[in-house]
Amino acid sequence: MKVNSTVLMIGLAVAILVGLIGFATWQNNKPSIYTEFAQCLDEKGAKVYVAWWCPHCESQKADFGSAWDELDVVECSSPGIRTFDLCPDLESSPTWETAEGDEYSGRRTFENLSEIYGCELPVEHS
Repeated sequence: MKVNSTVLMIGLAVAILVGLIGFATWQNNKPSIYTEFAQCLDEKGAKVYVAWWCPHCESQKADFGSAWDELDVVECSSPGIRTFDLCPDLESSPTWETAEGDEYSGRRTFENLSEIYGCELPVEHS
């Protein structure tokens, strides 16, 4: 009887652990409320130029969450280099570029990006 209780407790602990790992993975991979917005930006020809060392770029990326992967993101700095060596004409980052070649430097709000590119913000946006 004691062996069955131990096996049952171990099985229950494993099931809970697997459930928690599964939930964490699902939470990490679920679509952002900004996925469709980011897809619209991409369809409109938006490009965002960033540098790996740029804190404003990291903040802009965090704003989008997993939807960041939907954007045309151009890395402008080689690993370990703190200049825009891969984009010599770039003066600051992040820089958003339209299909027409207009540039907007600095971290942008969703409202501002919506105005620039004509993409509708998600209803859930607050």
